[in-house]
Amino acid sequence: EEASGSRPVKAAAPRVRGGEERPSGKPSVKASAPGVRAGDERPSGKSSVKAPASKSPDGRRPASKASASGGGNRPRPPKAKKKKSLFFRFVVWLFWMGLGLAVIGTVAAIIGYSYLSQDLPSVEGLRNYAPPTVTYIYSDDGRVVGEYYNERRFVVPVERISPVVINAFLAVEDAEFYNHKGINPKALVRAFLANLKSDAIVQGGSTITQQVVKTFLLTSERSYIRKIKEMILAVRIERNLKKEEILYLYLNQIYLGKQAYGVEAAARTYFGKSALDLSISEAAQLAGIIREPNNNPLNKPE
Repeated sequence: EEASGSRPVKAAAPRVRGGEERPSGKPSVKASAPGVRAGDERPSGKSSVKAPASKSPDGRRPASKASASGGGNRPRPPKAKKKKSLFFRFVVWLFWMGLGLAVIGTVAAIIGYSYLSQDLPSVEGLRNYAPPTVTYIYSDDGRVVGEYYNERRFVVPVERISPVVINAFLAVEDAEFYNHKGINPKALVRAFLANLKSDAIVQGGSTITQQVVKTFLLTSERSYIRKIKEMILAVRIERNLKKEEILYLYLNQIYLGKQAYGVEAAARTYFGKSALDLSISEAAQLAGIIREPNNNPLNKPE
């Protein structure tokens, strides 16, 4: 158009429809990197290409860290064993120590028994009990005019001794006579403690069976060796004789003062009657003479 007398006319901008981007005055196309087409991803400053994994000498790729370590199923290391408590160790030590001492004690007891029982007398001879008794001197008409004896003894069976006499002697000498087998462990422990306290042998802890052994088979020596022999023989007597036979030997052999041996001789000497006829008080006096025969009713009537 001619520029004379008229305003310059601006070119009309193209109409933009709804939803379309209105073009700005500057060009909207940016320069793309060389070698990159439109629509392709723009490369960043760092290279996104990773180096290929190296292969092992055998041609295999090395396992990843996850696979090499087992991933989530990696086995746990074994737990350290808890140390046993000091008390448990002490109990175990105490058990083995006790067991060892028991074995040693058993072996020592067997060896000691074998050694001490070699020369012990036999208990079979007790069945043929025939002690010295009183010898009577008779007149022409048959009357007893005198007696001769070293030991005044009248042998009588157990049936001819009053039960009160038997019970009195058992109460003083051996209350557990019918319950033990020749040895009373409680009495032995009691005697051992008493001897240990006095530093001498003051008690024996003997049962009636052991007193029969001391009277018939062994000496009255006081020693631990003799005591062990006494216990061995007491057990043998209990195995071979009945309780009534042991009482028969004991009650007819025991010394009760004034040359009276056995309860029958003592009853006649002190009370002028048979052992079958004694009262409870008279039986108790006889039983009290056992340990001190000189303290008898004739020497000390009070």
